[in-house]
This record gives sequence, structure tokens and C-alpha cells, in this order.
Amino acid sequence: MNQLVARLRTAPVRLAWIGFRSTKLIACAWIAGWLLSVPAHAATITIFDPPGSVETHPLSINRAGSITGHYKDNNGVYHGFLRAAGGTITTFDPSGSVGTLALGINNAGEVAGYYGDSNGLAHGYARAPDGTITTFDPPQSNFTIAASINRAGSIAGEYVIPGLPGYHGFVRLADGTITTFDVSGSSSTQPFAINRAGSVAGQYEDSNGVFHGFMRAADGTITTFDVPNARFTVAQAINDAGSIVGYCHDPNADINHGFLRAADGTITTFDAPNALATIPWGITARGKIGGFYEDTQGTSHGMIRRTDGTIKPYDARKSYGTWAYSINATGSTTGDWIELVNGDFVWHGYVRTP
Repeated sequence: MNQLVARLRTAPVRLAWIGFRSTKLIACAWIAGWLLSVPAHAATITIFDPPGSVETHPLSINRAGSITGHYKDNNGVYHGFLRAAGGTITTFDPSGSVGTLALGINNAGEVAGYYGDSNGLAHGYARAPDGTITTFDPPQSNFTIAASINRAGSIAGEYVIPGLPGYHGFVRLADGTITTFDVSGSSSTQPFAINRAGSVAGQYEDSNGVFHGFMRAADGTITTFDVPNARFTVAQAINDAGSIVGYCHDPNADINHGFLRAADGTITTFDAPNALATIPWGITARGKIGGFYEDTQGTSHGMIRRTDGTIKPYDARKSYGTWAYSINATGSTTGDWIELVNGDFVWHGYVRTP
């Protein structure tokens, strides 16, 4: 299963920018030792780990404050978890799983993700609020990643066909109907997010190995875009208004900027203070953005960008790195952070509430 996790976290799922959490996400070899204390006026940050976890990675939070993600046990096996707003944690695995990753949760409490089986294949799944798990694969797929789920239960993700290069996109409706697609001319298509209307945002790779952003409307129309003068563009999330956030690489400054693409196509770039890389990972319907950034010393910090453009950095306690992957309608964010315990780096989950 570690190979499946590495495949999710490395080239090229959501991780196109240079130097970002490659397989060192788990090894932690590059983490800087600079500490930043949480200021006294900071919002409330709650630290948590599922029972038996030695490594916790929350990835998505819904409006009610329920969080999903995955954790590793002391045998090196990954499991999915669901943390209710009150703090109760439920763990789960699809039948036949040898490792489970949970990537998205909607406001109804439905979870989407993928798991590996004993044959080395990966399958998508949807978990209902009552705990029922439905597994699925697009036709011919031997590696399916269910990345995001919207209010209607539609899921967007990517899959691999044996013997063919690259990833392909899919949308699975709540009734189980699966539509596959590729951006025209792409060598790899990777959807990362789906909004209430069924519009999908993600990245695609061209024949020269360059990444571009795309949006696929519910009717199948695909619009591609790039941040002007960027070396590559990655679209990470889309809100119900059709605004998209992501990041791009500036070849002149050799840094990564965050960007906001409004529904009318207007693109605004932005950077956290003293950042070498600014990585937006989520956006609310009202346009508040959550994510993280890497400073000049190589340490990552969580951030929230308000609708007026101001950016609020934060850290989980005395952290050796803080990452935020999701923001909900109330402005709460969730992600993971690292502390040093007896000489070892340990990953924990957190939720930050305003």
C-alpha cells in the first residue's frame, strides 16, 4: 500500500510543483527545524489522531465540521477515518482492502477515496453516512482514484488503463453512471475537484510534459487555461460559483504563486508573506481560500486568504511543518502537521476553527 500512497502523493497527482512533498512526505527528510509559536490571538486549533495512528492525514472538511482522511497504524497499513464535529472518530476499510485512503467528504457526510487490494490494484469507493461502502472502477481501470464528491453524490477522479500511459478523468453520478473523459491533446488528465453543479477542475499534461488547468462543465464542455507567463498551471479546487484556485510556477522568480480564477475567467495571482511557494487547496462559496505555503527557510505553514486579499498564516502548535488541505463554509480548515517526538518526526491531524 505504501507504493499506492507514494503514487498518489508524487508525480503527478496534485503535486506538480518543484520540491513539494514528494515521497519525502512520509520520510520527512527535508523538513526544516525552524519553530513558530502560535500567537495568543490565534483561532482555536484542535489536534487529533485516530486510535492506533502513528501518522494522520486529514484531507477534507464539510460544512458541519466533519473531517475525513486516512491514517497509518503501527503495521504500516493505511485506514480511512471520519471525525465528527464533536470529535468522535470512526475508522473504516472497504472489504478486501490492504490499505485505504479517504480524499473527500460532502455536506451529507458521504466520503470518497480509494483503496488497494491484495493484487496490487486500486479501486474507488463511496462511503454513505450509514457506513455502507460501494466500490467502483471505470471500464478497463486497474488504478482508480476518487478525488472529490459533491452535494449530489457525484464523484470526480482519475484512473489508469493497463498498457496505456497517463491518467484519464471520470465523473461518477450518484446512481453509479460513469462518464470518462480526457482533455483534447493531453497525455494525462487529472480531475481534483467537483462542485455542486457538476463542474470539474483539475490539471492536464500536454505532449511536452507541461501542466495546464482545465474546467469541465456538467454538459462535458472543457475549458483550458493557464496563468499568463507561468511555466505550469495546476487547478486544485472549484467552488459552487465556478471560481477556481490553484498554483503556478513563475520561471523568472523561480517561485510558485497561488492563483484565483474567477467564474468570468479573470485570473489573480497572490503570495503568502515571504513565501517560496504558495499552494491554495480549497475555496469556499464566498471566496475564502485555504491552503499552505513554504517560507524561505523551507518550512510549510497553513494559510487562509480572506476575500479582501489579506492572508493569515498559522501553525499547529510548535510545528515542524503545517499543511492545510480543505476549508469549509464557516472558515474552518483541516490538514496535518509535524512534531518531533523522541527524535522522530510524527504526523498529526488538526482542525482550525475561527
